[in-house]
Amino acid sequence: MLAVALYAGAFAAEFIPELAGIIVSFSVLMTIGVIKLVQGLKVKPDKHNFRPTLILKPAEAAIIAAGLSLDGVAAGFGAALGGVNAEVMLVSSLLAHMAAIPLGCTLGRHLSAKSHYNIAWVGGVVIIALAFLQLI
Repeated sequence: MLAVALYAGAFAAEFIPELAGIIVSFSVLMTIGVIKLVQGLKVKPDKHNFRPTLILKPAEAAIIAAGLSLDGVAAGFGAALGGVNAEVMLVSSLLAHMAAIPLGCTLGRHLSAKSHYNIAWVGGVVIIALAFLQLI
């Protein structure tokens, strides 16, 4: 989905002025970041439906996958409008995901065992920072 969005954004960028592309890219990333930040701040750690098996049900996995795909489409299209190189972005995304998933699981397990602080909002802050980087 990210590849399709990146190439569609690169194609659309040929017809859209550079400044408009930067504004759209910033707006898309900022919107996603704010949504994730607000969602993260609403999370109540004691209200989670925790299952000790750590296995997602197929329906849960499908919902998460669909949400991440939509985030990838929006972010990829917006980033391509901002002039990001599609091939570099795809390789970077693949490598980042390959590293982030096992590291995130390990870090999440470690932090949740030692702390009850809600850090679900951090992803939103990172995306907002990426939005501001589009303006540079």
